[in-house]
Amino acid sequence: MTTKKIQSIHSQLTIFYSVAVVSLLVLIAFAFYWETQNVMNEADYNFVTDEASNIQAMMSEDHLDLSLLKKSVIDHPILTRNSLYRYYVRVFDKNGQVIMETPGFDGIIAAPTKVQLEHDQQQGFIWGAHGGDDYLTNVVPVVLSDGAQHGYVQVSLDTSYQHTITHDRRIFVGLLLLGMFLSLLLGKYVTSRGLKSLDILTDTVKTISTSSLNQRVNPALLPKELTTLGESFNQMLDRIETSFARMHQMSADMSHELRTPITNLIGQTELLLSYNHSEGDYRLAQSSNLEELQRMASLVENILFLARAESQQPAIIKETISVSQETSKISEYYQALADDKNISITQKGEASLHVNVIMFKRLLSNLISNAVKYTPAHGAIEIVITQQAESVLLSIADNGIGIDAEHLPKLFDRFYRVDDSRSAEISGTGLGLSIVKSIVDLHHGSIAIQSISGAGATINITLPT
Repeated sequence: MTTKKIQSIHSQLTIFYSVAVVSLLVLIAFAFYWETQNVMNEADYNFVTDEASNIQAMMSEDHLDLSLLKKSVIDHPILTRNSLYRYYVRVFDKNGQVIMETPGFDGIIAAPTKVQLEHDQQQGFIWGAHGGDDYLTNVVPVVLSDGAQHGYVQVSLDTSYQHTITHDRRIFVGLLLLGMFLSLLLGKYVTSRGLKSLDILTDTVKTISTSSLNQRVNPALLPKELTTLGESFNQMLDRIETSFARMHQMSADMSHELRTPITNLIGQTELLLSYNHSEGDYRLAQSSNLEELQRMASLVENILFLARAESQQPAIIKETISVSQETSKISEYYQALADDKNISITQKGEASLHVNVIMFKRLLSNLISNAVKYTPAHGAIEIVITQQAESVLLSIADNGIGIDAEHLPKLFDRFYRVDDSRSAEISGTGLGLSIVKSIVDLHHGSIAIQSISGAGATINITLPT
């Protein structure tokens, strides 16, 4: 399968511009040519008409002045032989016999008969070619004051000289070729100037790498048509920079979190290999190693869940559930741990939700397990379910150690832990609330934490029904 090569924008714009300019030149040239022809023809008609009218008026007088007629028929036309208006005159009597004519006229156009004269004067203006030249002829009758026919006047104008320029197509074609060449040069220049902003954008993109993701395109330097593109490009860089920073932070956190269990595993194994130990020592070491491996497995599983939640996945499968039933099941699961610390877990309210069951159970498990972990002995955990108009509010409150306000905005960050005093006696990966936040986002809900240090914390989750 062959791939069609796409022309560059520069070439396309240059070609389109040149075609448009040449087309416009052709239209202008034809319009100019047409108008010039009309103007020249109108001038020719007026000239022939005026000459015929002058001679017609002269012959219509009672006493014809032959000297004036000779000037009009012979002398004046001879004087115009070297000008654009070369013309010839022929005067006939009423019987069609030639009375007087311009010298050389008979060699160009033969004298017509009376029948032809009558026909020509009825036709008006007549265009004809004789001897390779074009002529405009007009025949008018001479009528006396008493209405009697006195004769005819024939005037023929040689239009070849004045039409030479307009009929020479070589000049027309030459001008078009010149216009095409100039339009190509101008189109190339205009296109280069117009695409200069794209060059600026391209140069900026070339300089961006993983070590310079903070660079941005300045939309103020771009034309209006590319401003949106520049802003969209900057937004894309913002997302890439955020994702890259998150990935870099996650890699660093993972390295830090995995270093401790791996170091413990290596130390335990080296200790077992260095000396002979009893069976009890081996079992104790294996138990410790199993705890570290389980911690690593939990860490990897949580990270994979977050990665899948953030990737472009198909729509999650949902079904309608009873929130109180699912909450009761998870509470019963952690009741044994709560009983060890004499913590009471109470629940009230009922609602239905359309959610992914597995994810919702994981959300409840993370929240209730955190509440049990951070609530001191003889404490209390209260779960309240509220059915709202188009959503369900799930509140989980405890009277545990609480969280300082400065830490609340960062609680949903991966691997974030408040401080050593909160987690000194409790192990965890720091991913629990990040997973909860991802599940809430996948269900297009919202989550908020209210807490005062030493006075417990309340987590409010709102999910659309």
